[in-house]
Amino acid sequence: MKNASLITAILLLSGNALAATGTDQLVSLETLRVGDGLEVSLPTVRTVDGTICQSYVSEVSRVSESRMISVKVSKVCGPERRVSNERGGSYLRPANLRAIRTFTSDGLTIQFPDVETSG
Repeated sequence: MKNASLITAILLLSGNALAATGTDQLVSLETLRVGDGLEVSLPTVRTVDGTICQSYVSEVSRVSESRMISVKVSKVCGPERRVSNERGGSYLRPANLRAIRTFTSDGLTIQFPDVETSG
């Protein structure tokens, strides 16, 4: 749990630092449990040019036989689109992002973006 708190703190601090410099703005923060109690915070940000970037867990693996987990976070960026949720609220996501699908296997969770391709 200490690792999860540290990762969350680092992402929050980096989000605040970006906002303070006038570059990117934190829109939302989602937390995903990726394995063995490790939680990763996944920010959605609005860049200076108005693009929305949504983060997702693109790779996750165990480091050898230990309880350590290696996590790679990637992002999908595109023009802003407001999407309604089932609770009557709404959230922002890149317009080219249809969905992010989450899968768990052997106790590890990974995500796959469903992105519209142009052309």
